[in-house]
Amino acid sequence: MIEVFSARGEVPVSANPSNQIYHQTIRELSDRIVEAQQPIRVLDAIKWDAGVRDAFFAGGCKQQPVVDRDYYAARPLGFDAAEKRQQFYAIERDIVRRLGQFTKDLVYNKGFIMVYNYIQLAVRKGMLSRIPLLFCGKVVLDDMRTLAQLVEEGIVKTPVFLLPQFADLNALAAWMCYSNFLNRLSLARVEADYANIF
Repeated sequence: MIEVFSARGEVPVSANPSNQIYHQTIRELSDRIVEAQQPIRVLDAIKWDAGVRDAFFAGGCKQQPVVDRDYYAARPLGFDAAEKRQQFYAIERDIVRRLGQFTKDLVYNKGFIMVYNYIQLAVRKGMLSRIPLLFCGKVVLDDMRTLAQLVEEGIVKTPVFLLPQFADLNALAAWMCYSNFLNRLSLARVEADYANIF
């Protein structure tokens, strides 16, 4: 069970996966996020009206349409941006108040472990070429198989820039194997072997 304090010193709902109140709190906050983002339609906000299309075709498709900042500023978004921003700030404050200020840290740690496990499996299955795909942009691990297929078909290019730790895949594989070895060591046995030292 994880228990942290909020910025106000309140004890938020404990992050125990079996805690029904915790699940209800997560559901309520998630529903608020979904409801808040519902009127935000990115594609509707950037699509051109029929007048732009008509002007483009009337000019024989020879010139780019005149679509600039003023064009978009004149188009209604369908929501008040300042009001929407305040709504999201309120949700963020409630997340910290009700779940604790370290909730984001838990999410980052979960992500780190998921990526680590992905790399371990890629090494184990001999699929080292899939590791750099983690750097194709904002990716979700569930989409890695599809992303790999798109790379194989030449639709998506592999990343040009990689962190130094990931540039040498053979070295990374060696470190993962060594890490796997260390994970299999029995700490109880190590403690027994070092009993006369500590």
